[in-house]
Amino acid sequence: MSARTELHSYVGRIERRLRLAALSRGAAFVASIALLATVTLVLIASAFAFSEGSITGSRLALFIILALAGLFGLGLPLWRLNRRRAVGRAEAQFPSSSSGW
Repeated sequence: MSARTELHSYVGRIERRLRLAALSRGAAFVASIALLATVTLVLIASAFAFSEGSITGSRLALFIILALAGLFGLGLPLWRLNRRRAVGRAEAQFPSSSSGW
């Protein structure tokens, strides 16, 4: 195995780990937003005695909130993560001890 192949394999593994980390953080963000929005919307619908309009409005609001949370919590971090950023993050976390490389 050549040095170039090993380097590409190593960078690929770093990229996969960063993607998994971004995915898990994003999923936690979406889940917490879903819980918070659901409780809030149930309290609002309860104030309106769970009328047909309050239920429909709550469902629509929850759908929009979850779509935005998914976009910002999962979509953007995964879209921004590429090999260049993965290498940059790895280099920032583990800077080289020698000044020649």
